[in-house]
Amino acid sequence: MGNLTILLNGTPERFRPTAEQVLPSFIKLFEDYVSQITPLMERDHAMRRQNADGSLSEQIGALEEESKSVKDRLLKGHITNNIYVSPFDTVPSTFAYFHTGGTLHFTMKTAKKITIHISFTDEDGNDTYHRFILRPAEGRWLIDWFGYSCEGEEGPFKKYDL
Repeated sequence: MGNLTILLNGTPERFRPTAEQVLPSFIKLFEDYVSQITPLMERDHAMRRQNADGSLSEQIGALEEESKSVKDRLLKGHITNNIYVSPFDTVPSTFAYFHTGGTLHFTMKTAKKITIHISFTDEDGNDTYHRFILRPAEGRWLIDWFGYSCEGEEGPFKKYDL
């Protein structure tokens, strides 16, 4: 499954079949996300650098709408209403580690909650952590919460938009 190291050591044996069911589609969702959003964000950032006079504002707005549409299409059916979908991402993508690598910890201790904790090194060399909480809804597992934390930060994960 891509460039991620997958660890299930926090998951009892009885829930491991759920991991085998959930992880391939979860990983593919974000691999597709990175592949489709990255070119849009590269164009967006290039236009913003060239927009000192404001002449590209309309084109930037149209690109934001296109990005939001792509994200909505990709994420629809994979997230709950608890998640806000922003039209923005960064370059490289917030989720570039689905292509470049990291460590994914799948933890399931009850039939009502999956925690996916991913540790990776960002483009500046900082240790960064993402946490997804999935809950069963409509006969499938949906992302119900997403947050991040960075090396050296204390306290809980901060909720963030997708």
